[in-house]
Amino acid sequence: MAHRMHGRTVALAGVDTVSGSQCYKVVMKATGGKPRMLFFDQKSGLLVKTTNTVASQMGDVSVEAFIGDYRKVGELLGAFKTTIKVMGQERIMTVTSVEYNAAIPDTMFVVPADIQKLINKK
Repeated sequence: MAHRMHGRTVALAGVDTVSGSQCYKVVMKATGGKPRMLFFDQKSGLLVKTTNTVASQMGDVSVEAFIGDYRKVGELLGAFKTTIKVMGQERIMTVTSVEYNAAIPDTMFVVPADIQKLINKK
């Protein structure tokens, strides 16, 4: 059974195994877009894998992302490791720390002078 929400359809597409764990396979498709598969671990309910196809100058490219190393920071649970497989390459993103509601100094938002000159030329 498919559900519509905010221009997307979402439907359970069965069960699959990801890294030895049974997962619910969910297909999500935006109106006019390509389907994206989401895999949720049956025991934890956490997202552990996504697959989708993205358009590139070389045509459609398949992308797999494996999400894991979930840790609790305060009251929130987040993934600290994501492995992306695309075009025969593997890229690993590892988060070393997370801080919520941290103060950010206004100086972080100042446009560098060289960039500001380019903006002013327009």
